[in-house]
Amino acid sequence: MHRCLRDAIYDEGLAVRFSLEATPQTNLLEALFMSEAQIEWLQTNWRALLADRERRGVLDEVSPSLELVGDALYFDPARTKPPFSIERPPAKWGYYLGLQWAHAAGGSWTTRLSSEPPRMGRHA
Repeated sequence: MHRCLRDAIYDEGLAVRFSLEATPQTNLLEALFMSEAQIEWLQTNWRALLADRERRGVLDEVSPSLELVGDALYFDPARTKPPFSIERPPAKWGYYLGLQWAHAAGGSWTTRLSSEPPRMGRHA
Protein backbone atom coordinates (compact mmCIF):
# COMPACT_ATOMS: atom_id res chain seq x y z
CA MET A 1 0.00 0.00 0.00
CA HIS A 2 1.60 3.24 -1.16
CA ARG A 3 -0.70 5.60 0.64
CA CYS A 4 -1.46 6.34 4.25
CA LEU A 5 -3.74 4.25 6.42
CA ARG A 6 -6.04 7.25 6.98
CA ASP A 7 -6.86 7.34 3.25
CA ALA A 8 -7.45 3.59 3.10
CA ILE A 9 -9.75 3.75 6.14
CA TYR A 10 -11.68 6.66 4.63
CA ASP A 11 -12.09 4.86 1.30
CA GLU A 12 -13.42 1.78 3.09
CA GLY A 13 -15.83 3.98 5.05
CA LEU A 14 -17.11 5.48 1.80
CA ALA A 15 -17.58 1.95 0.43
CA VAL A 16 -19.61 0.96 3.50
CA ARG A 17 -21.66 4.14 3.16
CA PHE A 18 -22.34 3.26 -0.48
CA SER A 19 -23.42 -0.25 0.54
CA LEU A 20 -25.84 1.14 3.09
CA GLU A 21 -27.26 3.67 0.62
CA ALA A 22 -27.50 1.17 -2.25
CA THR A 23 -29.22 -1.47 -0.13
CA PRO A 24 -31.31 0.33 2.48
CA GLN A 25 -32.57 -2.97 3.88
CA THR A 26 -29.01 -3.78 5.01
CA ASN A 27 -28.24 -2.89 8.61
CA LEU A 28 -24.90 -1.77 10.00
CA LEU A 29 -24.05 -5.21 11.39
CA GLU A 30 -24.53 -6.77 7.96
CA ALA A 31 -22.69 -4.02 6.09
CA LEU A 32 -19.66 -4.26 8.36
CA PHE A 33 -19.82 -8.03 8.91
CA MET A 34 -19.43 -7.38 12.63
CA SER A 35 -21.10 -8.65 15.75
CA GLU A 36 -23.32 -6.57 17.97
CA ALA A 37 -20.60 -6.59 20.65
CA GLN A 38 -18.06 -5.17 18.20
CA ILE A 39 -20.41 -2.39 17.08
CA GLU A 40 -21.40 -1.50 20.65
CA TRP A 41 -17.76 -1.21 21.72
CA LEU A 42 -16.90 0.92 18.69
CA GLN A 43 -19.91 3.21 19.19
CA THR A 44 -18.66 3.97 22.69
CA ASN A 45 -14.91 4.00 22.09
CA TRP A 46 -14.12 4.99 18.50
CA ARG A 47 -13.04 8.51 19.43
CA ALA A 48 -10.60 7.21 22.05
CA LEU A 49 -9.32 4.64 19.58
CA LEU A 50 -8.83 7.36 16.96
CA ALA A 51 -7.05 9.62 19.46
CA ASP A 52 -4.71 6.78 20.39
CA ARG A 53 -3.86 5.97 16.77
CA GLU A 54 -3.35 9.67 15.98
CA ARG A 55 -1.13 10.11 19.04
CA ARG A 56 0.95 7.15 17.88
CA GLY A 57 1.14 8.64 14.37
CA VAL A 58 0.12 5.45 12.59
CA LEU A 59 -2.68 6.90 10.47
CA ASP A 60 -0.49 9.13 8.33
CA GLU A 61 2.50 6.86 7.69
CA VAL A 62 2.97 6.40 3.96
CA SER A 63 3.21 2.72 3.04
CA PRO A 64 2.22 1.47 6.51
CA SER A 65 3.33 -1.94 7.64
CA LEU A 66 1.12 -4.95 7.07
CA GLU A 67 0.68 -5.13 10.84
CA LEU A 68 -0.83 -1.62 10.97
CA VAL A 69 -3.10 -2.28 7.99
CA GLY A 70 -4.14 -5.61 9.48
CA ASP A 71 -4.92 -4.05 12.84
CA ALA A 72 -7.41 -1.67 11.24
CA LEU A 73 -8.84 -3.51 8.25
CA TYR A 74 -8.34 -7.27 8.40
CA PHE A 75 -10.63 -9.87 9.84
CA ASP A 76 -9.15 -11.54 12.91
CA PRO A 77 -11.44 -14.16 14.47
CA ALA A 78 -9.67 -13.70 17.80
CA ARG A 79 -10.87 -10.07 17.89
CA THR A 80 -14.56 -10.64 17.21
CA LYS A 81 -15.53 -11.23 20.82
CA PRO A 82 -14.87 -9.18 23.98
CA PRO A 83 -12.93 -8.18 25.87
CA PHE A 84 -11.95 -5.25 23.67
CA SER A 85 -9.63 -2.40 24.56
CA ILE A 86 -7.81 0.46 22.85
CA GLU A 87 -4.82 -1.86 22.47
CA ARG A 88 -7.04 -4.75 21.28
CA PRO A 89 -9.99 -3.22 19.45
CA PRO A 90 -12.53 -5.23 17.49
CA ALA A 91 -11.36 -6.68 14.20
CA LYS A 92 -11.90 -4.38 11.21
CA TRP A 93 -12.37 -1.28 13.38
CA GLY A 94 -11.11 0.85 10.49
CA TYR A 95 -14.31 0.27 8.52
CA TYR A 96 -16.40 1.67 11.36
CA LEU A 97 -14.05 4.63 11.80
CA GLY A 98 -14.04 5.30 8.07
CA LEU A 99 -17.82 5.31 8.05
CA GLN A 100 -17.86 7.87 10.85
CA TRP A 101 -15.48 10.06 8.85
CA ALA A 102 -17.56 9.65 5.70
CA HIS A 103 -20.70 10.75 7.56
CA ALA A 104 -18.96 13.66 9.32
CA ALA A 105 -17.30 14.93 6.14
CA GLY A 106 -20.43 14.47 4.08
CA GLY A 107 -18.20 12.37 1.86
CA SER A 108 -19.75 10.38 -0.91
CA TRP A 109 -18.37 7.53 -2.92
CA THR A 110 -19.38 9.54 -5.99
CA THR A 111 -17.21 12.51 -5.00
CA ARG A 112 -14.15 10.78 -3.51
CA LEU A 113 -11.80 12.78 -5.72
CA SER A 114 -12.97 15.99 -4.04
CA SER A 115 -13.38 14.74 -0.48
CA GLU A 116 -10.68 13.84 2.01
CA PRO A 117 -10.56 12.10 5.37
CA PRO A 118 -10.14 14.36 8.39
CA ARG A 119 -6.57 15.17 9.43
CA MET A 120 -5.08 15.20 12.91
CA GLY A 121 -7.20 17.02 15.44
CA ARG A 122 -10.14 17.43 13.04
CA HIS A 123 -12.08 14.29 13.79
CA ALA A 124 -15.73 14.32 14.77
